[in-house]
Amino acid sequence: MKAAIRDDNPVLYVEPLASYKIKMMMPDGDYITPIGKAEVVKEGKDITIVSIGRMRAEAEKAVSVLEGSGIKAELIDLLTVNPLDMETIYASVKKTNRCVIIHEAKKIMGCGAEIAASLQEDLFDWLDAPVARVAAPFTHIAFQPALEKHYLPDAEKLVAKVKEMIG
Repeated sequence: MKAAIRDDNPVLYVEPLASYKIKMMMPDGDYITPIGKAEVVKEGKDITIVSIGRMRAEAEKAVSVLEGSGIKAELIDLLTVNPLDMETIYASVKKTNRCVIIHEAKKIMGCGAEIAASLQEDLFDWLDAPVARVAAPFTHIAFQPALEKHYLPDAEKLVAKVKEMIG
């Protein structure tokens, strides 16, 4: 939010209500998340996982589970979606040759679709498998807690997708 406030350009800042429940350590001092620069959360060699928004927490859980299965996933947190830091994603995918994107939005026409399309266009020869997405289905949003659990992507769905891709 600080970066958005201090930027001279118009910035749209969106935060999901569910993210208020997430607790994590924050750096001391006047820390500002840079706009347009992704963070490599964990280095890996087998697959790149790109997380958007609060799906980082689910991706971190999945990375831990995958590590127990011998799969070393590289986790990237986009931090911002416009501009997209495709350079960080490209560098990772060139190393791992696989990518799965996890985000809360619907699978169709979201940020994940744009990243997948860019990877297919620009790094096709580097890919050992099609780019995959773990996202909400293209349907109405569920407002009942039991249905919401089925609707939203999570670590379990991400682990299943990665294992399907790697074999």
